[in-house]
Amino acid sequence: MKITNPYDPRKILVNRDKLNGIIKGELPYPITIEVDLVDGGCNNNCIFCCFHNNKKDSPIFIEKNELLEALRIVYSKGTRGIELVGGSEPTMHSQIGEIVRDVNNIGFEISLVTNGLLLNRIFDVGHFFKYVRISLDAGTRDTYKLLHGVDTFDKVINNVKTITSQENSPQKVGLAYLCLPQNSNEKEIASFFEIANELNVDYVVFRPAILKESWDCKYLDEVGQIIDKVKNISSNVKVFSSVGSRWVISRNGRRQDSGKCLTCLLTGIIKANGDIPLCNLYRNDDSKKVGNIYQDSYDNIWGSKYHRELLDSTDIANCPVPCKADDYRKILNENKDTILSNEICVIVDKEADPNFV
Repeated sequence: MKITNPYDPRKILVNRDKLNGIIKGELPYPITIEVDLVDGGCNNNCIFCCFHNNKKDSPIFIEKNELLEALRIVYSKGTRGIELVGGSEPTMHSQIGEIVRDVNNIGFEISLVTNGLLLNRIFDVGHFFKYVRISLDAGTRDTYKLLHGVDTFDKVINNVKTITSQENSPQKVGLAYLCLPQNSNEKEIASFFEIANELNVDYVVFRPAILKESWDCKYLDEVGQIIDKVKNISSNVKVFSSVGSRWVISRNGRRQDSGKCLTCLLTGIIKANGDIPLCNLYRNDDSKKVGNIYQDSYDNIWGSKYHRELLDSTDIANCPVPCKADDYRKILNENKDTILSNEICVIVDKEADPNFV
């Protein structure tokens, strides 16, 4: 089996040792750590933000030295991917350039998920990134303003144009499109593809949003057909989408299974305030906090007795949807015997970013 799609969840199978450990009841260190450089403040005001309960006027910035100390520990335990993302906009951190250089010096592959408004802050360190993904989510200025709550569409476009054309650009630059009732129409998506083509990005990716109760989810039945219809506009741009199960779960508003989730172990989180939440969907739930790197070392927190108790007491039937851990859990269960017997043969192309899950 050869995997070339970075959004193919089967790529976790290349991490046989970690999956083997999960099957045997161990708590292995993550494949990827998501780092929230900033929390509690943002330069956008997105209507779809899953961190909307953060106070927008009191940002917290991660302490660089404490972060690096924790990352040296996880690197020694086999973690190889660091994604700067989440909480709030990571480029708001004034030391982002220094942090990127230091994380690279440890040996990690680094990626960035950003709204692109302050993309100029990473122009000098662009070449250190495996990929930079900009959340554009629109093909027109009006829709962008409606979704992001700011009138900065043109500035973001210009920033993307600069980073894709400069000599020390990231290995890959992509545009993300979170599918919502407000932007899932043919005109908007076609315009998005035209922009992607003009900006010379490497790829675009479409994902379903975590829906609000007031939103009609019927648009999810049609958006895939729209994407297929107009995607040839960007003939030189690769087109990716979240796997089908996430669209189904988003439409249904719930998952069918229950029990505990151990594949959340594949992705770790470090918040700007030092907290380590149980998983990415519980970033703002203090009852699901495993520990804090400002108060204890990462190796005392990860895999602790309390960590195991939280995993055992959390039922996925009550977790938000969609979640990438659902796909990983299904793949793990389907391949359990071949993982244990070491018979599975998976080749993950470097373009599929095996260190990022």
